Amino acid sequence: MALDNPANSFNFVRLLAAVMVIVSHSFFILLDGNRSEPLSWAAYDLGATAVNIFFVLSGMMVSRSFALRPNLARFLRARVLRIYPALLMAGVVTTVAIGPIGADVPVWRYFTDPANWLYPLQVAYDFAGADLPAFSHEMRHETNASLWTIKFELIAYVSFAILAVLGWAGSRLILSVVLAISAVAVTLGIGVDAESENAVASLARFAFAFTLGMLAFELRHRIGLSPALAFIAVAAALSLSLVPGASVWSILAFGYAALVLGGTTLRQAWAWTQRADISFGLYLYGWPVQQALVHVFNWSEGLIPAHIATSLLLAGSLAWFSWAAVERPALRWKG
Repeated sequence: MALDNPANSFNFVRLLAAVMVIVSHSFFILLDGNRSEPLSWAAYDLGATAVNIFFVLSGMMVSRSFALRPNLARFLRARVLRIYPALLMAGVVTTVAIGPIGADVPVWRYFTDPANWLYPLQVAYDFAGADLPAFSHEMRHETNASLWTIKFELIAYVSFAILAVLGWAGSRLILSVVLAISAVAVTLGIGVDAESENAVASLARFAFAFTLGMLAFELRHRIGLSPALAFIAVAAALSLSLVPGASVWSILAFGYAALVLGGTTLRQAWAWTQRADISFGLYLYGWPVQQALVHVFNWSEGLIPAHIATSLLLAGSLAWFSWAAVERPALRWKG
C-alpha cells in the first residue's frame, strides 16, 4: 500500500487540491459565479473536485490512523486537534489582520465595533455562516465561504467513530453497502450544476467520497495504482459529464487519480511537504485573502493570473504560520 511507503506524496496531493480551490475561487470571484470556474461544465468544477479529493484522502488516512492505533478516545482527540486549533486561529487572524484590510469602514471604527470581535467565537460552530460584519463580501455574504465543508468533515469523523464502536469501521461488506447507498443518493440528488446542491445532497456526496477512501484502505493490497488507468478514468469523467452517474464516476476517477499520484514518490515534493503541511491552512485562508485583494485593488477579470499568484503567496504565508505556530504543535498532543 502506498501509505506504507514513508516517501509517499499524499501531503503533496492535498496541497495541490488546496491550490485547485484557490484557482477555482479566483475565477468565481472575478467572473461572478460558479459557471465561470474551470471545469464548470463537468460534473464538478475544479474547486468541488478538489474538495472531493480531500474527502477521499481523509477517509483513507483516518482508516489507517485508527488501524494503527485502535483507540477511540485518541482518534477523536487527534481529529479535534487537526481541525480546531487551526480553525480558531484562522478566525483570529481573519479578524485582526485580514478584516481591517478588506473592511468597508475606517480602521478605527472596525476595531471598536464589538460585533467584529465575535467572529473568532462564531466560526468555531457556524463555520461559513460566521460573519465579520464590516468585511467586504465581494461575492456571497460569507466572510469565509470555504469553511462550509468543515461541518461535513466533522460529521464524517463522528460517523467513523460510530462505525468503530460497532466494529464495522473495517468491514468491507458494510462499507460497500454504505458506498452503494450513497452512490444512488448522489446520482439522484446532484446534477451537473453545483449551485443546485443542498445539505442532503452534499451529505450524500461527501459520504460517498469518504467511504470510498475507507474502502480503498481496506482493499489496499488489491488495488493496482496505474497512471495510465488514472488518465483514462479522468478523461472519461470529463467526457461523460452529462450522463447519469457522472457525479459518482467523477469522484471515483479523481479519487483514484489522487491515490495514484499520492502513491508516487515525488522526492522534492515529498521532502518539502513533510517539513510543512500547509494544505489545511491554505484552504482556511484562501477565501478571505482573495476577497480582501479584490476589495483593495479592485481587480477585474483580466487580472485572474495575478489574483491567483498573489492569493497563493499571501494565503500560503499565513498557512505556513498556521502550520509552524499552531497545527504542528497541536498535533504533538495527539498521544
